[in-house]
Amino acid sequence: MKLFDYEAKAILQKYGIGIPKGKVVQTPEAAVAAAKELNTRVFIKSQITVSGRGKAGGIISAANPTEA
Repeated sequence: MKLFDYEAKAILQKYGIGIPKGKVVQTPEAAVAAAKELNTRVFIKSQITVSGRGKAGGIISAANPTEA
């Protein structure tokens, strides 16, 4: 079974398993707004169902909303 991160997090949360706060966004502007709302370092993850996305640059960190 292949799941996107946000789908897996919803299933885990449904069964009471703790997960990090997060938001699903589709635009750079929404990423900035989500980073402001979360008010912490954020990680932006491309939502693709393949392995190795971190090595390929599909996961990046942002220390503040401007970087997001």
